Amino acid sequence: MDINLTEPTFQLYRHTGIPFSIMIPFRDKKQMIKIIMYDPQIDRIGSQLIKMK
Repeated sequence: MDINLTEPTFQLYRHTGIPFSIMIPFRDKKQMIKIIMYDPQIDRIGSQLIKMK
């Protein structure tokens, strides 16, 4: 993702994060989604596996 931000917007997103959403096509009942997050303040990565319903 390549983003050009003004300084005030950069400072806001630096503290709140950048909102991001997409539509994911539902293909079958066994479909799962893995979400990966990174927190630069504590330099940790987390993930969550979600089963689609």
